[in-house]
Amino acid sequence: MNTGLEYTLSRIQKGLDQFQGSQEIQQPRYVLLYQVIKKAIQEQVFPVAWNLPGTRSLAVGLGWSRTTVIRAYELLELEHLVQAKGGSGYRVTDTTVWYQRLAHKAHAKADTLEHLVSRQAHQYQKSQAMLQGSPISNTTFWPGLPPVDIFPINRWKNLLNNYWRYVKASSLNYSPSSGDAHFKSKIAQFLRISRGIVCDPDQIMIVSGSVQSVFLLAHTLVNPGEGVVLENPGFPNVMGIFEGSGARVIGVGCDENGLRVQELQNLDHQPHSPIKLVHVTPACQYPLGVTMGIQRRNQLLEWSYQRDCLIVENDYEHEISNRSQPIPTLFNLDNRQRTIYLGTFNRLLYPSIRLGFMVVPPSLVPALEAMQAHSHRFVSPYLQEVMGQFIDKNYLYSHLKTLGNEAEAREEVFRQVFPLSVSGGQWLQPGNSKSLHLTLAWGEESGWSSLHQESKAMDWLIKAGLTAQRLSSCYLPGTNPSGGLVLGYASVNPGEIRRKLAPLLTTKL
Repeated sequence: MNTGLEYTLSRIQKGLDQFQGSQEIQQPRYVLLYQVIKKAIQEQVFPVAWNLPGTRSLAVGLGWSRTTVIRAYELLELEHLVQAKGGSGYRVTDTTVWYQRLAHKAHAKADTLEHLVSRQAHQYQKSQAMLQGSPISNTTFWPGLPPVDIFPINRWKNLLNNYWRYVKASSLNYSPSSGDAHFKSKIAQFLRISRGIVCDPDQIMIVSGSVQSVFLLAHTLVNPGEGVVLENPGFPNVMGIFEGSGARVIGVGCDENGLRVQELQNLDHQPHSPIKLVHVTPACQYPLGVTMGIQRRNQLLEWSYQRDCLIVENDYEHEISNRSQPIPTLFNLDNRQRTIYLGTFNRLLYPSIRLGFMVVPPSLVPALEAMQAHSHRFVSPYLQEVMGQFIDKNYLYSHLKTLGNEAEAREEVFRQVFPLSVSGGQWLQPGNSKSLHLTLAWGEESGWSSLHQESKAMDWLIKAGLTAQRLSSCYLPGTNPSGGLVLGYASVNPGEIRRKLAPLLTTKL
């Protein structure tokens, strides 16, 4: 055996021995061999232009199959670490030069292609900071998360298994963009029973959630520069979408009865393009938690009639916010069909289900269907079928009742345990408005600004391994935000609430 082959085999065998007892030893042999040779090349044990043995010689030397060696070399070739020498082995390549060339090429592309990005995409980039999804690694006390631990997983799995057991090949085809007709009839039935909303199934559009609903509305109904009124504070995602679409976003404040309609009337005297729509959360204003009274709802509707304006009613947690003292929805009060009603199961069942609906005036259906067909196409038919069965078998109604009871119990524990005495804050929701979150705010009596208190409180939570949403992030840019915390309590069971908040009791804000 020549010395070069002896050296190569000895170094490879030494590398393989170092993997003994480690996690990597559970991997296939060809992966281990690839990793050992790659490490030796990176550490220059096998320098540039070093000749590695052919697949047959290496296989014989290691006592492994030739197929294993071939697969390892293939991985090395894919990374440009080695190059075949035409039947006489492999040579280690100069990877430094290759990777520098690749990095330069990628950088050059980024520099030269950026000018091709559309103005609207640039606008969305500017508003991207407002698109707040929940954190992936730490969701403790993040708002908008339901108690997924009580979701009837086995019932859902059985329905899903039954679907795939009996599904026909024809059901795997494309589906209508606005949703399956049979499923839309189930949603209409659910709305009539659970929310008192009477509508034709053809008015219903099945979507992946409120974010998609707002995106479709922004691009179907609002031209760049036209006015859109949003609650301020409000949903950051909604703000981000309308800002990105190029709408003229107008923030209107809220009081104890919700959106201040008087401020809307003051806008009539401003020389701007017309206001196209108003987005509101009347059942439980996000994030302040106030409920819009019946008189204020009628005032808002009357204003919209006079201004030829549409209303978007985002009823994001209806079964929670309307549990004790139900008030008719704007959709029900509207006798001119100018209200678009949004609902979502993502905040009531589990976030990754990605299933919601819109109820829209009949005359707007064709345009919205066309926009959906050109963008999101349709929600998966199997998901619609399984959810329809979930409604048919009364599982949804049963779960929503359990959800309401569990949310009340968890809210009570959270209010008791969260150390208000330490933080010096106060709940904005006095208890008559229900949601799956609570909002904490500070006055200015301490001599510190509420934004300063907010920053201190976030640091306080992070040190305890917890998270929350900043109240200030719910305000439109350029406005005067108040500091506070928006805390979701529903996704954590009572025992965990006590355990996770215990460290806060021994620290000072």
